Amino acid sequence: MTQGSFEENLAKLRKDLAEDREKISSETSEIYREIATFAPSQTTSSSSTHPSAYLGLALATERKLGRLAERLGNIATLEKCRLAAALLEACEAVTAEGRGATPRRLMQFMAYEGDSSSHYENLIGAMDVFAASRKPTSTSEGRITPDLVKTIATRTSLRSRNWLSDQEAMDWNKVLQEKEVPCPIDIKTITQFSDQINTLDQGNGIIAVADAIYIVSKWLYELDLEYSNLAPDTRHQNISFETENPQTIYWNRTSRLLIPYIVAHFCDGIFLPLMCGLALSECQVKLRPLFTQNAPVKSARPHTLKVIASGLDKLDQTEKLVSQHWGKAEKLATDGRGTNLSKITTHLFDNGTICVADIVQLCDLTPQAAHYQLKRLLEAGLISRGPRGKVGGHYFLDLLLRL
Repeated sequence: MTQGSFEENLAKLRKDLAEDREKISSETSEIYREIATFAPSQTTSSSSTHPSAYLGLALATERKLGRLAERLGNIATLEKCRLAAALLEACEAVTAEGRGATPRRLMQFMAYEGDSSSHYENLIGAMDVFAASRKPTSTSEGRITPDLVKTIATRTSLRSRNWLSDQEAMDWNKVLQEKEVPCPIDIKTITQFSDQINTLDQGNGIIAVADAIYIVSKWLYELDLEYSNLAPDTRHQNISFETENPQTIYWNRTSRLLIPYIVAHFCDGIFLPLMCGLALSECQVKLRPLFTQNAPVKSARPHTLKVIASGLDKLDQTEKLVSQHWGKAEKLATDGRGTNLSKITTHLFDNGTICVADIVQLCDLTPQAAHYQLKRLLEAGLISRGPRGKVGGHYFLDLLLRL
């Protein structure tokens, strides 16, 4: 190839490239002009509320609920999962109130009640939620009633009534005489909420649960708006409430603990320790525009169904993790001599924490023998070391730190 033909070909290629660039630029500009003048049709804007947008998720969620109910038919396994669920829900509830909590911090607090007053102030509310979730309230035929909501609201605030003003402070003499702790939430609010939940069609199953979550969240939003007067567009992505608004905080805790009871109400009495805490917090951001528009409950179904699905997924993962670690504990107990290790692992999985003093009391062993048993659990990867407390070094069930 001569020098002249090479230059000619190069010039031709450059010319073609310039034409291609001009064509691409022209087409791109035209696309942008179309996008700028595009007005979405009414069918596009309402497609998210069409049943096809959420029915698939609803059916899959209902099937998963049924499968989990069968797998958790064993009471012992169910209670182990309930411990993990109570821990997560407690941490998420107080995190939404602006008081950070982690499973490790809460277990440390439960082990020996912390080292300072700041631990008490920050975590006592989480302890309320944990205790109420760990030991569920018995229901009347699995239905949502004012008495049930009142009991849950009272139990989630037993230790943390210090937010009440002097005028609202409880008369403890009256409490002792009547042997009943007053409910921190207005009874009229509870009755109106219960009536609204019971207007939903019980035959709708998991979709009715999603609608109830929308109603619960709307009550929470309106209480927060009433007390703190915050505009919805000023919120952060992770929902957080001001702690000087006690009604909002008490309802935040109550609404979270109500979700398993709502599922039982609409799904044939299936009562599982769902772990919806984080998903419920994240969902509030998507629901706020619907609250301001006073949108119907069906508009929120694509979002609220994801809360239930997320709670079931988390429970599914936790059940597998619990079964894996419990199988490891059973093997360790079988390989050992006597029944001491079996008692120790049962106590550990029931409470989440253990120390030398627990083992000495449980098995009538010497402190040296108790330390040996803890060493075996450490080597098996069943426990992790915690801080020292009033009764010695504490150890945590390792799987609870992995949630």
